[in-house]
Amino acid sequence: MSYTIRLRIENGTSDTLTVVEKTCWYYANGCTWTEKDGEHVLFMGGSGTSGMLRFKTSSGDFFTVALGMHNNNAWSGLLVNLQEDDTALKLHPEYYNGGKFSSLAPDAAYTPPTAHSKNVWITFARKDIYEVTNNAWMACSSRSISLPGRARLTPERRIEASGQVDSLTKYTVSFSRGSRMCVGMNLAYIELFMTIAYMVRPFDMVLHDTAFEDIRIMIDYGLGLSKHDFKFRGDPAANKELVCSISRLLNVHGIPNLLWGDLVFNLYGVPLQVSDFSFVIPDDLIDKARNILEEAKFPLCHLGQTCPAIQPNRPAPTQNAHFNIKQKGDPRKWFRVELHRKSDLLWTAPEIRACTPETDDPHCMLANDTRLPAYSPRELLGRMHPTDYPAKILTPTQYAEALAMLYYRDGVPGPTIRGEYWLDLQSELVQTGLVKLDELAPRIKRHYELVAKADMKEVHRYSEEVAGQMREEFEIPVRLLPIDTDAFDPVAGVEEFL
Repeated sequence: MSYTIRLRIENGTSDTLTVVEKTCWYYANGCTWTEKDGEHVLFMGGSGTSGMLRFKTSSGDFFTVALGMHNNNAWSGLLVNLQEDDTALKLHPEYYNGGKFSSLAPDAAYTPPTAHSKNVWITFARKDIYEVTNNAWMACSSRSISLPGRARLTPERRIEASGQVDSLTKYTVSFSRGSRMCVGMNLAYIELFMTIAYMVRPFDMVLHDTAFEDIRIMIDYGLGLSKHDFKFRGDPAANKELVCSISRLLNVHGIPNLLWGDLVFNLYGVPLQVSDFSFVIPDDLIDKARNILEEAKFPLCHLGQTCPAIQPNRPAPTQNAHFNIKQKGDPRKWFRVELHRKSDLLWTAPEIRACTPETDDPHCMLANDTRLPAYSPRELLGRMHPTDYPAKILTPTQYAEALAMLYYRDGVPGPTIRGEYWLDLQSELVQTGLVKLDELAPRIKRHYELVAKADMKEVHRYSEEVAGQMREEFEIPVRLLPIDTDAFDPVAGVEEFL
């Protein structure tokens, strides 16, 4: 069961309060903070997790408020008279696993005054009321409220012998939230589609750039749906909607993902030729992601051992799975969708989160973030449109760190084909001016200072020194081994994508 706590701040002092930090604990499917109608809303995936807010007053006081659920009961915690370095990130874990705050009273109704004689307290209102949602399938299949024979198609079982409708009516909502649950929404769409069809069928019309396969009904959710979201028209710059559709498809199935590769550099304003759409996936979800795209009719590679994407001399990194969505002409020029494991590319980066990143997140951002260069229709470079689905990418600084680590792994000792590939990308990225060198670790900052000077001899010398230190400290893994082409079984060939 999910839970929601809404925190409303009432300030009876002359001080102003500012929320300077928010954290979420990762137990019980984690939680998220949002703001709505002047309230801080904490949504929790289950009992056993919590969120924390850190406040700063205009007098200089710091205090934290922790809110959560434990054994299906709400709890709260207050910490006052904190130092400036007592961050929520530091204090929140102390409420768990035997931490120094794990034995505090579950409800922090009162605490000692702050250093400036201000009192802070929390009061729960409607503590025993939960926000719940109705699921029609669960209601109709529940043993406690449904009639016998619920798995059989027997509509008459809903009417008793007396002619009265059974008690299931209070659980069955014909007009509700969501297109798969609301009958009325689908009926309205059907009426609309029938009206439009009646109006246009008398005319001889052809849909632009659309084949029958693009509109053929493939799945039934009450409404017949086609696969038009995944149409590839051959122009990568004009087909960012395909990337957004893939990202949305993965997110819908609970697979966090990051866009990676040349298209990200296009978003940074770097004019690289895009030959694939690449996504980084958490290691434990890579097989699920592959299956999801395969079920969506993305064509798996059928070239077997001859596939250019798995050859050991390929500069770009080896992927865990790839789909050929443009299969005309030279196979080396086919367009692909690639899936990469996080541990292969981003082993030093934080875990990929499903939630939307904060505007000041140092690790990832949205592809339409205003910190990226504005889109140029002439050059086809720059951030996505605000109305596009918000695919997630690395911030330029985090991408720079990843490229440096990849170069230390694959290019030292060198030179190697893949190492030079990473080095070329570093040079392109640092010239954008988007990388904040001061936010990088000192060793990597020095690396990019040398790259910016184009002193490649010194870059190689310095990299060998740093990579040697990192290997001794086990900070970089061994160099990636090439794919065993003998174990790469081809699948059945397809003529074209979708």
